[in-house]
Amino acid sequence: MKIIVPLYTLPSRKTITSLVDDKYNALSAVIRNKLATVEYVSITVDIWTDTLNTKSYLGTTVHFVSEDKLKSATLGLLPLADRHTGDNIGPWISEVIEKWNIKSANVIAFIADNASNMYKGISDTFGSHRFMPCFAHSLNLVATKVIADSGIDYLLVKVKSIVTYFKHSVYASDKLRQKVDLKLIQSVPTRWNSCFYMLERFIELSPHVGSILLEADNSPDMLTASELRVIREFVKLLRPLEQATKEICGEAYSTGSKVIPLVNCIQQKIDKMETQTSEGIKMKELLKSAMNHRFKDIENKPLLAVACILDPRFKKLHFKNKLAVSSAIRKIKQELLVNGALTRFENDLIVDDHNAEEDEDLWSCHKQLSAANNKTRQILSSDNGDMPISLKHYLDQPTSSLHVNPIQFWTKEVGGTYPHLKELAMRYLPLVATSVPSERLFSKAGNIITESRNRLSPKHLHELLFLNSLSEDEWNL
Repeated sequence: MKIIVPLYTLPSRKTITSLVDDKYNALSAVIRNKLATVEYVSITVDIWTDTLNTKSYLGTTVHFVSEDKLKSATLGLLPLADRHTGDNIGPWISEVIEKWNIKSANVIAFIADNASNMYKGISDTFGSHRFMPCFAHSLNLVATKVIADSGIDYLLVKVKSIVTYFKHSVYASDKLRQKVDLKLIQSVPTRWNSCFYMLERFIELSPHVGSILLEADNSPDMLTASELRVIREFVKLLRPLEQATKEICGEAYSTGSKVIPLVNCIQQKIDKMETQTSEGIKMKELLKSAMNHRFKDIENKPLLAVACILDPRFKKLHFKNKLAVSSAIRKIKQELLVNGALTRFENDLIVDDHNAEEDEDLWSCHKQLSAANNKTRQILSSDNGDMPISLKHYLDQPTSSLHVNPIQFWTKEVGGTYPHLKELAMRYLPLVATSVPSERLFSKAGNIITESRNRLSPKHLHELLFLNSLSEDEWNL
């Protein structure tokens, strides 16, 4: 700086800290005032331990509809000084939402992992009906179960040893670089999808890897043709889970309404897959069993069922259990009754059908269901006579394209036609399906707290994470 701008005086550490404090105070007040006016929110919760300082934090994010969009904000990291028991977690969460002017009654759901302490803390403080397990975590448990019980550990060990060899051998890595621009990927023990990506990349590069191993000295053995077939079937079977995990972890669009359709699409994709190897047949059966174990009652979850029905892209297409549909319809009817909406008549509405558009392969079964339903325009349940007129008219219309934003559908397209259904949709569509937004806080926190910055106070860590989470428009308020 002395060379570029000799007359410029760099701000001191204390000056920068003061500017960060001022910016945080100003912008947090804006977000706090906005949250005080928001009617419905969903909150994600997770706990993280900073290994450098051995400090634990409760990370929370809030998700809500504002200006016809799904928005999110970081409520920050609360330093924890006690054991992570359910009796402590509930009051900690209450402390955070009270600080941000969020009324407990306005929280539609708290999303956390499947840990028993999280369930107890949220259920005891806010009610079990408002606890929702992280869908991504549940998918991770399914994949982990299949990997552990499938008996292909020896193949994973062989692939890992080959990848490690290429990472350590300059000769092998140079040879591979000459043949292709891609690199082999090493798996991480704590993440099943890293194992998926390792095997997927290995299959793609296997012709080049095999030729290089034959030429190299002291190289590990290459997989046989039959072993490669097993790996290919493993990747094929678990690809729907990997696609669903990516689909469900977004923050800029509604995800809670996608859970039931995604479970149905995954199960249908797995059922249609053909496997030739004995290991592949076993993996397929394990995967079907694990999916059924984790998600057999998914349609009976009122939060997810109502959100799905009020999403114009899905409605009732993916429900297999008619009793679950009827239960969700009754739930909607009760809430409309509370709002005094059942005496109101809404006119019929036709929604343009764009389902011919191409979407990701995971949604292929959804597109078939949607096309068949829109062609016949049949209602999938037999409880139409007991259905509110507004809801019946809405369900009678063709489903929308997967590219349609369900929030904007209700706020801009049909809000005036179905005002009471719109109000109900605005309650359930901010529902997020995973606690991944909270986990992302910890990734950012890990990048901020380093060995050279290990004395950063929890207060300033919280401020930096909050400011980092804001959009450019919010930052410039």
